[in-house]
Amino acid sequence: MIAGEVFITTDMIAARDRNDFWRGVTGLVFDTTANTDKNAHVLEGRIHSRPLGALLVGETTFNAQRYDRNRRLILQTDLDFYMIQVLTSGGMTADFNGTDVNAAPGDIFVQDMAQPLSSEVDAGSRFSVVIPRRELEKTTGYRNLHGAHLRGDWPVTQLITHYLAQLVSLEEPLATAQAFAAQEALIVLLAGALNGEALAHVAAPAPAGATLRQRVLTFIEQNLGSGELTPDVIQRRFNVSRAHLYRAFAADGGVARVVQDKRLDAAFLELLRAGPSSRSIADIAYSMGFSSSNQLLRNFRARFGITPSEARHEGARTHPGKLHTSDFQTHLQEFASAPSGHPGPAR
Repeated sequence: MIAGEVFITTDMIAARDRNDFWRGVTGLVFDTTANTDKNAHVLEGRIHSRPLGALLVGETTFNAQRYDRNRRLILQTDLDFYMIQVLTSGGMTADFNGTDVNAAPGDIFVQDMAQPLSSEVDAGSRFSVVIPRRELEKTTGYRNLHGAHLRGDWPVTQLITHYLAQLVSLEEPLATAQAFAAQEALIVLLAGALNGEALAHVAAPAPAGATLRQRVLTFIEQNLGSGELTPDVIQRRFNVSRAHLYRAFAADGGVARVVQDKRLDAAFLELLRAGPSSRSIADIAYSMGFSSSNQLLRNFRARFGITPSEARHEGARTHPGKLHTSDFQTHLQEFASAPSGHPGPAR
């Protein structure tokens, strides 16, 4: 067995506990439910995962299921990676934050764990690779990769699938230098495919625009509580035109939308961490630059589907910082060690 290798299966779990167990296994990534429309009522699945350099590679099998990664789960888990999957059997229909994807066996698709996703899958199987965000983005021009879809009849897709299958099936570990070389080869193959036809419709940001965007995002995060955090103030602070600033954030709906969304996210996290000495919702609203608790309520419900009061009482688990591929592997290892008949770590 290769160091860090993980095997998980619901076969070893009592039938009455399988739903809780599999929801726990997948819960860091998705809210998983059985697809009762396809006669699945008890969740079933298997995972085989192993580290490869800074990546995770593996294979998953499952019955018909539904997956949802909404904005609340995104904030609660803060996963700093992409998950790329090859459908080896079974189909999928999905909404990648507004981009509809219908995938068939042989296809590859990209999931950005920082963006919403909902999908339905047939009973089937997949090869998966989990890649740190920066490692993939720096090779693809910082495009929006969420929902990128490589068709199974493309030669490059078949090459990637074959290579990933070989990595998953290795019986002996690679030396460290070899593992990182294999990682680099996989990323180069993926980047070559994604930079071609799959992302031809997605323009890469100009280097200057990408730099401005990152500087503005840092400034926004440092000044969320300022009532003066407006597009005009940001323009003056960075000495750029309104048109230049808009282009840097056009994919987000403009910089004003980014400011509002980040304020809502910060309010959501504070409400989740609420304790006996917590501030009132009105105090949180004013501190985040909202004119009233009613303004916060309207925008909060639109973004998260619940009210601030409901978020405060959710008691959801949050993490102290971004979670990386190694944290995901640690999470899986906890369930791999769960005794038979036990639903695994509490969530």
